[in-house]
Amino acid sequence: MTKIVKISANGEVFRDPKSPAPVGLDGPHRLYLNAGAGDLCSFGLLQQSSSLRENRSFDGAELLLVREGELRIIVAGGPTIKLGPGNCAVIPAGLHCQIDHSSLVCGIFMHSPANASGPADGAVDLVQFDWRQNLTSTKFSKVELLLGPIPRTSNHTWYSNDAAGFSAGVWAADAYSRKITTFLYTEFMHLLEGSVLLTDEDGTKFHITKGETVLVPSGTKCLWHSDEEITKVWCVQEAKSFKEIR
Repeated sequence: MTKIVKISANGEVFRDPKSPAPVGLDGPHRLYLNAGAGDLCSFGLLQQSSSLRENRSFDGAELLLVREGELRIIVAGGPTIKLGPGNCAVIPAGLHCQIDHSSLVCGIFMHSPANASGPADGAVDLVQFDWRQNLTSTKFSKVELLLGPIPRTSNHTWYSNDAAGFSAGVWAADAYSRKITTFLYTEFMHLLEGSVLLTDEDGTKFHITKGETVLVPSGTKCLWHSDEEITKVWCVQEAKSFKEIR
């Protein structure tokens, strides 16, 4: 059975590409937790149908992407960040803040808990992604896995905690195909542009398009095929035994 989890643009959750799984409102819904693979991260939906104001201390770093509504993150003596639909931020480990919203809000999160992160980050400032930031040209690694020409790629890493093995950013690539390979890390991907077809070792296919999100857990064997340029938000939690492979 596939380990891949897809969230459509309208918030439906798919563990089976043909059948959405029901997910209710009011509360964080953890869709993935894997403490046994050595990556110790969790991934899921945050859905609240009414106003909420709460004080939180983050024991581990968390990426948060808002799909619907507006979420305010308030740090005493620091900045207030407003996240609307399509906005994304990383809340570092060790940050104390207030989470506030006045109406329906839906989001997607990926969290690296304290026992994976080690000590709190040295810098505990909120990190909000800016889509206007230019990406820097990068080399495609593992070219031996390609099923065609080497694509042009570019990237901007918005957040990285080497001790935790937790990082996030924006990545873009030309169309390319890659042989089936094992993910040695857990990766969150949210497509800003383009589309991609992921096929796992059982032949299960997930077609991910603009506005959709997918979680590929560490240990998943997966083939990648894209017919067009893509741009994605990515968030990686490395397993303890491996370094990121991109």
